[in-house]
Amino acid sequence: MSRTEIGQDLVVISSHYMDNNSYLIFNKKEAIVIDPSFSGQEIIDNIPNDTKVVGILLTHAHFDHCYDTQLLVNKYACPVYIHEADKDTYYKYRYDDLTDMKVKDFAKVIKWFNHNQLKIGSFKIDVLPTPGHSAGSVVYKYNNYIFVGDTLFYNSYGRTDLGNSNPIDMFKSLNLLWKELKDNNLILPGHNKWGTFKEVRQVNWMVKEIIKK
Repeated sequence: MSRTEIGQDLVVISSHYMDNNSYLIFNKKEAIVIDPSFSGQEIIDNIPNDTKVVGILLTHAHFDHCYDTQLLVNKYACPVYIHEADKDTYYKYRYDDLTDMKVKDFAKVIKWFNHNQLKIGSFKIDVLPTPGHSAGSVVYKYNNYIFVGDTLFYNSYGRTDLGNSNPIDMFKSLNLLWKELKDNNLILPGHNKWGTFKEVRQVNWMVKEIIKK
């Protein structure tokens, strides 16, 4: 595991297993966790005792993004937010059945949503639906931070050969991001390296080839 602080309000926990990134955002003694992945205990270790966890956000419901969710729910008794279009991903296409790392069910605390903005405690988080990698994949926008899950990576984009993936939807979602995002936005993916959107636009030749078509 590795830990990186970005500014005063963001901590990145990176797992060496599948190179997943988990994110902690802080505001007014409150915290939100984005994609707990396999980093549950490390996330707990990085949340001060006087800080309330008001929610867990999933960019999508694949097992490598939600594996330690129940551990955090047990600790903080907080709801989990997933876009309603990702129900099939959670129930049928999590893909933990292909591994020995079974996800502990947390369906009872899921808040399925279909809104363009989430107001959770002191946080206001904008939501961009970006289907493609999964049917209910979303991008979360908080201040200058863009949590893109597996829709967009620093130098590539997410797989579209999975159970409810769709390459045409991915094409549309990437085009949407190219129109919506600003050069100084910080792109925070579900795996591996992060950087500004300006950097991503310059180095991500895979997406540039798609955008041309």
